[in-house]
Amino acid sequence: MKPIRKVYILIVDDDPGAASSEREVLEDCGYKVMSANSAEEARTLVERNFFDLLVLDEKMSGMSGTDFLFECRQKYPHIRAIFVTGWFHFETALLAMRAGALNFLQKPVAPDRFIEAVREAIEEPQTVGEPRVAEPVRSSPKLEFVPIGRSPHWLETLADIRRVEKTTLPVLLLGETGTGKEVVARAIHKAGDTAAGPFVAVNLSAVSSLAEAQLFGYKKGAFTGAEENRQGLFEAADGGTILLDEIGDLALEIQAKLLRVLQERKVMRLGDIVEIPVGTRIICATNRDLKSEVAKGKFREDLYFRISAFSIHLPALRDRREDIPLLAEHLLERNRAEIKLPVGRVSAAAMNVLQAYDWPGNIRELNNVIQRAIVLADGNGIEPAHLRLDPPPPVVPLAPAWHEAPYKEAKAEFERLYFTSLLARADGSRKRALQLSGMERTVLWEHLKKLGLIERRNSLQESEEE
Repeated sequence: MKPIRKVYILIVDDDPGAASSEREVLEDCGYKVMSANSAEEARTLVERNFFDLLVLDEKMSGMSGTDFLFECRQKYPHIRAIFVTGWFHFETALLAMRAGALNFLQKPVAPDRFIEAVREAIEEPQTVGEPRVAEPVRSSPKLEFVPIGRSPHWLETLADIRRVEKTTLPVLLLGETGTGKEVVARAIHKAGDTAAGPFVAVNLSAVSSLAEAQLFGYKKGAFTGAEENRQGLFEAADGGTILLDEIGDLALEIQAKLLRVLQERKVMRLGDIVEIPVGTRIICATNRDLKSEVAKGKFREDLYFRISAFSIHLPALRDRREDIPLLAEHLLERNRAEIKLPVGRVSAAAMNVLQAYDWPGNIRELNNVIQRAIVLADGNGIEPAHLRLDPPPPVVPLAPAWHEAPYKEAKAEFERLYFTSLLARADGSRKRALQLSGMERTVLWEHLKKLGLIERRNSLQESEEE
């Protein structure tokens, strides 16, 4: 899917081939991309251009990626960063996270994982100067939770929230990206006995290489660079609530250690032999089907049963369209105060557009659209022209007379129309097209290549196709 707004990315890698491949993948996703062969060259580009995200190599001639990120964040604290590098050491990854990196990936990286990491880094809420390792990671709230809505789907969800908020049961929040899982987790925290304690949120997909150190802490001398004892996030959340977001991304070996923490209510810091009691409420969240992950052997069944004592499914915004006017007005009031710009109401015509749109990014996307509309309205009421929504992908209609042609011609025409429409419905994503078609990967790829709908252009694309 194309980004809702233009996102500007700078790749810094002294390997021209790697930089070119990464750039092509990102540009295919609709991002605006520039590249630099060194930190020195990147410094000049950052001074002259606005970038949302840096994709950094670590070991380069001259300044390293980590040193450049430290320097860059001093002047431009808004910039997000991830590392994609062939040079991996635990202490280097730890240092990169301290500098503000949101992920540390080791080459070679599959295209899907690379794109996923970029999207997560762009969407990740981040407080300037926020520590990334072994410190309470307090994500800035996206919305203050207000029980807004009157749709049947939302009322069912709200009833489940009310049932569980006064208990101490682990809660599993399910739903698409942007449906407000962290918002609901905060509401459960505030309404329960943990309200007086801290609320600590961690996105596990963004700290996969450092999950054990970040969750459980580490002892001085546990690894090179561990110069002092550090508490983990479970200890930081003692007496309060910890939200383990994207729990499905946690590595299997860390899942086993997490299960023990849930069972024993104790943590053991990395490199230590002493267990520390913790009284932390656990809320997990994911947009994945964990039952399917269990069947594939990618998620422990015992951990799944442990974290899903009470599951709550958050409905997609397209399934609660009657709530869109209420949400839009609430977001308008909230953002008007934050952006500090005058704005009128949402017109009836604009509200009709909002209700007709499918909202693949859910409430998070609605919030972004309202923010942008406030700026574009320039003190006036919000009209359809201020919304700037992505148009839905075109659906190719079937030719009315294809079924009257000879068999071979009809078959060829049907295949052409079917597979063209399939790619359109999948918004150009081959992975999504594979899911929609229900076909074997190699069979689908052969059809698409035969019709000239895909071609092999570089090694990253080849690994995605095969």
